Amino acid sequence: MNAYASVARQIANRHFGVKMVNILSKKGVEIVGIESVPGWDGDKYFCGTAYSVAIGGQLNAIRTANELITMARSSWTASEYLSGE
Repeated sequence: MNAYASVARQIANRHFGVKMVNILSKKGVEIVGIESVPGWDGDKYFCGTAYSVAIGGQLNAIRTANELITMARSSWTASEYLSGE
């Protein structure tokens, strides 16, 4: 691994694998941070993991692992997202 890679990218590579992170990157999605969020089921004592992403270099959003996997496996691209399609 490149010694100069960002910490967020290193964590994303561990969570998703280099291949999936590269697919997302080619689609215009960069993982820029990792977030601890309240549990999805409403349990106030459980924290889930979400990812702060830049879509098309313009937007910051919080996405779950399942949402990022769906983005990587679909024909979706950042340009379609930004154009509202």
